[in-house]
Amino acid sequence: MDILMYIGGGITVATLFFFFRLRRRFNAALNVFFARYTYDRLNRNDKVKVKEEAKALVMAKGLKIDGYEHDVERFGWYAVAMNSLGIPSKMPENPNWHKVKNPSKILKKHDMILVKARNLIKQHYSIDIQI
Repeated sequence: MDILMYIGGGITVATLFFFFRLRRRFNAALNVFFARYTYDRLNRNDKVKVKEEAKALVMAKGLKIDGYEHDVERFGWYAVAMNSLGIPSKMPENPNWHKVKNPSKILKKHDMILVKARNLIKQHYSIDIQI
């Protein structure tokens, strides 16, 4: 009987780990689209501030990159930068950013979770954001 409890507990822990990780990735994907939408609506001065803050945050993490590998990574860092600067998301009904520690690691360029997030935004807000 004890073995069944250990197996059940292990399965429960693994399931919770999977769902929490999936939620973090989905929130990071939403941030990418929110950042693209918001960044496109900022004035030139704010865009410069966001770029500089994103670069400073990347350097503070100890990452040695000359540029972003793709737009998913770039707008992931822009979301973190806009949150740091106090710039709210311009996405309707979603003025807040999701907490993401390192956008470079959490999502890849062709991650399927990006398709799900994009479709959700398109369905709920009728906004089609291209990344």
